[in-house]
Amino acid sequence: MQINARKISLFGLGLLLSASSIAGSILENGPSVKKYFDANPANVTAAIRLTDPNTWARCVVVHIAMLSMEVRGQKWDDNTALTFALLGEAMGRVRGSFLSKGYPQASLDSLVKGYAARQVDVPEMRFCNELANQILAATPAAAPAAARSAEPASAGSGSKPAPLKIAFAYVGSVGDGGWTFAHETARKAVEKEFGDRVKTSFIENVPESADAERVMRNLAAQGNKLIFGTTFGYMEPMVKVARDFKDVKFEHATGYKQADNLRTYDSRTYEGAYLAGVIAGNMTKSNTLGVVASIPIPEVIRNINSFTLGAQSVNPKVKTRVVWVNGWFDPPKETEAATSLMNGGADVLFQNTDSPAVLKAAEAKGKRAFGWDSDMTAYGPKAHLGSAIINWGPYYIKAIKEALDGSWKGGGSAWWGVKEGAVDIVSIAADVPAETRAKVEQVKKGLTDGSFVIWKGPITDNTGKVLIAMDAVADDKFLDGLSFYVKGVEGKVPGSR
Repeated sequence: MQINARKISLFGLGLLLSASSIAGSILENGPSVKKYFDANPANVTAAIRLTDPNTWARCVVVHIAMLSMEVRGQKWDDNTALTFALLGEAMGRVRGSFLSKGYPQASLDSLVKGYAARQVDVPEMRFCNELANQILAATPAAAPAAARSAEPASAGSGSKPAPLKIAFAYVGSVGDGGWTFAHETARKAVEKEFGDRVKTSFIENVPESADAERVMRNLAAQGNKLIFGTTFGYMEPMVKVARDFKDVKFEHATGYKQADNLRTYDSRTYEGAYLAGVIAGNMTKSNTLGVVASIPIPEVIRNINSFTLGAQSVNPKVKTRVVWVNGWFDPPKETEAATSLMNGGADVLFQNTDSPAVLKAAEAKGKRAFGWDSDMTAYGPKAHLGSAIINWGPYYIKAIKEALDGSWKGGGSAWWGVKEGAVDIVSIAADVPAETRAKVEQVKKGLTDGSFVIWKGPITDNTGKVLIAMDAVADDKFLDGLSFYVKGVEGKVPGSR
């Protein structure tokens, strides 16, 4: 390979890296890497065809290492490529690794952003990243010496015990302003709560596909002993990986399958939806509400219905229209759906999607809307009526305390809401009447002390069929299987008869 103009920008940092003790760990791992490479020759060709959109930071590390080798006149071959891949993986998040060595934040940001902006397709780098994933999954013992030596001493040596390694897999970006941002906020609360007793990391933009299994395997192979998967689509991959890593504890958000080392957790988002509905029912002038919905699963249908029930509790005249975007995070589609609803007469919008696009669209059109999962006030301050938020912090702190003190047990399920401090509605707009605010507080108090139940009969679907009889209360099994719209919601649930 020849050093060309696009590589010169990395040259100085490459020299700094080459001067460190990392070189020793690179050479030490050669035999382990070669052993894997010799045993799995077919994997090389397959790996080169793959791409991973979330590895630019690791690519930078690997490419800097490549440059340092070129500068020193060392040969670049398959085995060194694999070794550098392992090194890059072990260094983890490139930002933390470089900052810990004293490099300025501004220089690092410039390096990462500049390299990603070029979107250069370097075959050697793709080769490194994909083979690293496969090696780590197949031979977890082949972690670089630098990473091993960096681990704190065990309790038996008289030093502090090693921190519990915890990983979070996110379906979206930490900057989505909604669902993933809420989980990331909770991860930071965990670090504040436990300090050096834990070591947390996260991977964002992990798709709900077979690729999620690869990510989970890598996280387990890297020594994480507690892994949180934060979306419904990770369920089957987590079940498979939990079966192969019995010494790792797995927590899956919104799922329903458990194992001895896998349990599930969720938030009662429908309670926040109901609270938003109380406000919407009082604030609408057209009596037409709009919902931008993500994917037609019981969780989302439950939120649409609860929002409508909340609105009907203060305004029986309201009707709700729904547009599905068939995705959790797709700002253009969310904007289009919101615009369609407003053009159809909806003057108050609600959403079950992860971006603030709906609120922004309402702001642009002079309508009102709610934030979802996180406080979205800043994205549309004039349109914002309130944000139905999730606080994952209390559950994460509880789960991690159990993992640290040895009381964690798999096979269970947790579903937390207003009562546990996991769900709330915040930043209610100043123009919401005092009596509406009082009603919201009354419902919250009732949900907390058990004196109020949202899903209490009589409740009918939008065809007039009674599904919950007078004074009967729906149990969690019923709520988990919702596949109908309540009276007042127009249309049919996609896929229903």
